[in-house]
Amino acid sequence: MIEITWPGKARSLADLDSDKKQQKGLQMIEDHRKKEPSNRLIYGDNLSAALALLPEFEGKIDLITIDPPFAVGLNFRARIMVGKEKRKVPAYTDKWAGGHAEYLSMLYPRLSVFHKLLSPQGSIIVHCDWRVCHLIRSLLDEIFGADAFQNQICWAYG
Repeated sequence: MIEITWPGKARSLADLDSDKKQQKGLQMIEDHRKKEPSNRLIYGDNLSAALALLPEFEGKIDLITIDPPFAVGLNFRARIMVGKEKRKVPAYTDKWAGGHAEYLSMLYPRLSVFHKLLSPQGSIIVHCDWRVCHLIRSLLDEIFGADAFQNQICWAYG
């Protein structure tokens, strides 16, 4: 069994317990439930969404795909139209004041809840880059077990 430690790990799990207690229902953007199983498009933080889905879907989801920040140290902006005017608005920050420890503390509770959502034959696909792939792989090995690893897909530019 693999276990990694970092400053703030215990706090990230305590925060998860707090988030569970404060969990509210989801605001569904689209619901394609014509018959079971259903597909849903949910807008929001993936931890909140996963916690809200847990009572109904624990151990029932066959595929989860996530695209967490890559820890590039930048603030990202989105271009939107307001009337006929294009504007740049804050989209998300990818700066981690606490470095990799803060990044791991953000990701650890999410992966833990995703693990509970996955069915026994379920898979998780995590999109990441060279900055954090080693950290994410270590977290996945701890949470899912190193034997659960199936494959890594690398792609080349150009």
